[in-house]
Amino acid sequence: MFLDSGAYIESVDDEDRTPLILACTSSHFETAKLLFDRGACYEEVEDSPRTLLHSACEQGVLEIVRLLVDQLANLEARSESDGSPLQIACDQGSSDICRLFIDRGAVIEVPNECNLSTLLSVCMDKGQNDLGLAQLLLDRGANIEAKTEDGVTQLHIACGRVARR
Repeated sequence: MFLDSGAYIESVDDEDRTPLILACTSSHFETAKLLFDRGACYEEVEDSPRTLLHSACEQGVLEIVRLLVDQLANLEARSESDGSPLQIACDQGSSDICRLFIDRGAVIEVPNECNLSTLLSVCMDKGQNDLGLAQLLLDRGANIEAKTEDGVTQLHIACGRVARR
Protein backbone atom coordinates (compact mmCIF):
# COMPACT_ATOMS: atom_id res chain seq x y z
CA MET A 1 0.00 0.00 0.00
CA PHE A 2 2.66 2.56 1.01
CA LEU A 3 4.98 1.55 -1.81
CA ASP A 4 2.11 1.69 -4.27
CA SER A 5 1.40 5.22 -3.06
CA GLY A 6 4.96 6.33 -3.79
CA ALA A 7 6.79 5.84 -0.47
CA TYR A 8 10.56 5.95 -0.95
CA ILE A 9 11.83 2.40 -0.45
CA GLU A 10 15.32 3.52 0.65
CA SER A 11 14.23 6.11 3.22
CA VAL A 12 16.20 6.10 6.48
CA ASP A 13 15.15 6.87 10.03
CA ASP A 14 17.16 8.76 12.65
CA GLU A 15 19.33 5.67 13.19
CA ASP A 16 20.08 5.23 9.46
CA ARG A 17 17.83 2.18 9.20
CA THR A 18 16.01 1.51 5.95
CA PRO A 19 12.68 -0.34 5.80
CA LEU A 20 14.65 -3.40 4.66
CA ILE A 21 16.91 -3.26 7.72
CA LEU A 22 13.90 -2.96 10.01
CA ALA A 23 12.09 -5.84 8.31
CA CYS A 24 15.13 -8.14 8.52
CA THR A 25 16.03 -7.31 12.12
CA SER A 26 12.41 -7.66 13.21
CA SER A 27 12.09 -11.13 11.64
CA HIS A 28 9.48 -10.03 9.08
CA PHE A 29 10.35 -12.31 6.18
CA GLU A 30 7.39 -11.51 3.93
CA THR A 31 8.01 -7.78 4.28
CA ALA A 32 11.74 -8.18 3.58
CA LYS A 33 10.99 -10.30 0.52
CA LEU A 34 8.46 -7.76 -0.74
CA LEU A 35 11.00 -4.96 -0.31
CA PHE A 36 13.62 -6.91 -2.26
CA ASP A 37 11.06 -7.73 -4.94
CA ARG A 38 10.22 -4.03 -5.22
CA GLY A 39 13.86 -3.00 -5.62
CA ALA A 40 15.25 -2.39 -2.14
CA CYS A 41 19.04 -2.42 -2.16
CA TYR A 42 21.15 -4.45 0.18
CA GLU A 43 24.49 -2.73 0.45
CA GLU A 44 26.94 -2.99 3.29
CA VAL A 45 28.23 0.20 4.86
CA GLU A 46 31.91 0.31 3.96
CA ASP A 47 33.16 1.70 7.27
CA SER A 48 31.03 -0.62 9.42
CA PRO A 49 32.27 -4.19 9.92
CA ARG A 50 28.88 -5.27 11.29
CA THR A 51 26.39 -6.17 8.58
CA LEU A 52 22.69 -6.81 8.24
CA LEU A 53 23.58 -10.50 7.92
CA HIS A 54 25.20 -10.38 11.39
CA SER A 55 21.98 -8.96 12.83
CA ALA A 56 19.81 -11.47 10.98
CA CYS A 57 21.92 -14.33 12.38
CA GLU A 58 21.24 -13.08 15.89
CA GLN A 59 17.51 -13.25 15.15
CA GLY A 60 17.95 -16.83 13.93
CA VAL A 61 15.29 -16.73 11.21
CA LEU A 62 16.55 -19.07 8.48
CA GLU A 63 14.27 -17.62 5.78
CA ILE A 64 15.60 -14.09 6.29
CA VAL A 65 19.21 -15.25 6.42
CA ARG A 66 18.68 -17.26 3.22
CA LEU A 67 17.08 -14.22 1.57
CA LEU A 68 20.12 -12.09 2.42
CA VAL A 69 22.54 -14.78 1.26
CA ASP A 70 20.59 -15.06 -1.99
CA GLN A 71 21.07 -11.30 -2.38
CA LEU A 72 24.84 -11.90 -2.18
CA ALA A 73 25.44 -10.87 1.41
CA ASN A 74 29.09 -11.24 2.40
CA LEU A 75 29.46 -14.53 4.30
CA GLU A 76 32.93 -13.57 5.47
CA ALA A 77 32.18 -10.11 6.86
CA ARG A 78 33.77 -9.88 10.30
CA SER A 79 32.96 -7.54 13.10
CA GLU A 80 35.40 -7.13 15.96
CA SER A 81 32.91 -8.16 18.62
CA ASP A 82 30.92 -10.82 16.78
CA GLY A 83 33.24 -12.45 14.26
CA SER A 84 31.70 -13.86 11.10
CA PRO A 85 28.02 -14.58 10.44
CA LEU A 86 28.86 -18.31 10.74
CA GLN A 87 30.29 -17.72 14.21
CA ILE A 88 27.15 -15.85 15.28
CA ALA A 89 24.98 -18.67 13.95
CA CYS A 90 27.11 -21.18 15.88
CA ASP A 91 26.89 -19.08 19.04
CA GLN A 92 23.10 -19.01 18.63
CA GLY A 93 22.98 -22.78 18.08
CA SER A 94 21.34 -22.27 14.67
CA SER A 95 22.36 -25.50 12.94
CA ASP A 96 20.24 -24.83 9.86
CA ILE A 97 21.81 -21.41 9.33
CA CYS A 98 25.29 -22.86 9.87
CA ARG A 99 24.55 -25.56 7.31
CA LEU A 100 23.36 -22.90 4.83
CA PHE A 101 26.57 -20.89 5.27
CA ILE A 102 28.80 -23.93 4.94
CA ASP A 103 26.89 -25.13 1.87
CA ARG A 104 27.38 -21.67 0.33
CA GLY A 105 31.13 -21.79 0.95
CA ALA A 106 31.66 -19.99 4.25
CA VAL A 107 35.13 -20.46 5.71
CA ILE A 108 34.93 -22.65 8.81
CA GLU A 109 38.37 -22.12 10.32
CA VAL A 110 38.31 -18.40 11.09
CA PRO A 111 39.06 -17.48 14.71
CA ASN A 112 36.59 -15.36 16.63
CA GLU A 113 37.40 -12.32 18.79
CA CYS A 114 38.74 -14.66 21.52
CA ASN A 115 40.98 -16.37 18.94
CA LEU A 116 38.91 -19.57 19.10
CA SER A 117 38.11 -21.65 16.04
CA THR A 118 34.44 -22.03 15.18
CA LEU A 119 34.45 -25.61 16.46
CA LEU A 120 36.16 -24.67 19.73
CA SER A 121 33.67 -21.86 20.18
CA VAL A 122 30.77 -24.30 19.77
CA CYS A 123 32.32 -26.77 22.19
CA MET A 124 32.99 -24.09 24.81
CA ASP A 125 29.57 -22.47 24.58
CA LYS A 126 27.81 -22.04 27.90
CA GLY A 127 26.40 -25.54 28.30
CA GLN A 128 24.80 -25.59 24.88
CA ASN A 129 26.64 -28.81 24.05
CA ASP A 130 25.28 -28.97 20.51
CA LEU A 131 26.78 -32.23 19.33
CA GLY A 132 24.94 -32.03 16.01
CA LEU A 133 26.49 -28.68 15.22
CA ALA A 134 29.95 -29.87 16.28
CA GLN A 135 29.52 -32.95 14.06
CA LEU A 136 28.45 -30.78 11.12
CA LEU A 137 31.59 -28.66 11.49
CA LEU A 138 33.78 -31.76 11.75
CA ASP A 139 32.10 -33.35 8.72
CA ARG A 140 32.80 -30.18 6.73
CA GLY A 141 36.48 -30.03 7.62
CA ALA A 142 36.85 -28.26 10.96
CA ASN A 143 40.22 -28.89 12.58
CA ILE A 144 39.75 -31.45 15.35
CA GLU A 145 43.15 -30.51 16.80
CA ALA A 146 42.50 -26.75 17.07
CA LYS A 147 43.61 -25.40 20.44
CA THR A 148 42.95 -22.41 22.62
CA GLU A 149 45.85 -20.15 23.57
CA ASP A 150 46.17 -22.35 26.69
CA GLY A 151 46.51 -25.54 24.60
CA VAL A 152 42.98 -26.80 25.30
CA THR A 153 41.39 -28.94 22.55
CA GLN A 154 37.79 -29.98 21.91
CA LEU A 155 38.56 -33.31 23.59
CA HIS A 156 39.72 -31.51 26.74
CA ILE A 157 36.51 -29.51 26.77
CA ALA A 158 34.32 -32.58 26.25
CA CYS A 159 36.11 -34.53 28.99
CA GLY A 160 35.80 -31.57 31.34
CA ARG A 161 32.05 -31.46 30.79
CA VAL A 162 31.67 -35.17 31.46
CA ALA A 163 33.79 -34.86 34.62
CA ARG A 164 31.57 -32.04 35.95
CA ARG A 165 28.39 -34.11 35.68
